[in-house]
Amino acid sequence: MKRVAFLVLFFTGFSTISYSKSSYSSIWLDYNHSNKLSEKWSFQSDYGYRFRPNYTYNWQRLHARTALVYSFPKVKWLAGAAVFAVFEPQSFLDFEIRPWQGLKFGWKPTPKWKVSNFVRIEERFHFLGTDDGSAFNYFLFILRYSLTVKYAFNSPKDNHGKWVGFVGFEPFILLNDNQQYVSITKSRTTIGMQYHWSKKTQVKLGYIYQPKNIPIVQNTVFYSHIIRLSVVQKF
Repeated sequence: MKRVAFLVLFFTGFSTISYSKSSYSSIWLDYNHSNKLSEKWSFQSDYGYRFRPNYTYNWQRLHARTALVYSFPKVKWLAGAAVFAVFEPQSFLDFEIRPWQGLKFGWKPTPKWKVSNFVRIEERFHFLGTDDGSAFNYFLFILRYSLTVKYAFNSPKDNHGKWVGFVGFEPFILLNDNQQYVSITKSRTTIGMQYHWSKKTQVKLGYIYQPKNIPIVQNTVFYSHIIRLSVVQKF
């Protein structure tokens, strides 16, 4: 009950953060699941809804992302695609198709500590429309590298009731020479907690600090303060 009360106060306080010209807060809600197809192959996907409470514009974002995963002895190879749709009635609609490829690898220095690495390439195809009927498209070629460190506070049987803390950092690197894009994330710094509800289900709550470059607004950098709540299931 104390944990529930803490979460309610946390989200209430977060939603009342005052906005400056160069910063805003967002809430991200995600559902992630993976299914093992064979000893080597698995299928994973995630679906999400993102929004900005108390923001000047009614910004909302929906996404669906899928991938096939092949497991080598110490490395996982992933290839998939994602679809993103941004709704901001006062400004524009951004529809994005995003094929991507990546590698995951990691190690455990001790039984309680785990280090994870995720390198991926994304080909982002953006299709934008505006209220006045005009539209333009652009393409981004992005390299991302995510480093995450996890610490297990306890080790219950079958992981039920397990608590894990995590911190992470992920830079985004633009590989193509395209100056016409609307915005691009510069990096993400994450800190949070993960609770194993059961052997197959986890709940994650984290805070993300995310600078984003907005070249169409006089090369302004906006700073996002994000709360992300995710449910993860593995079958």
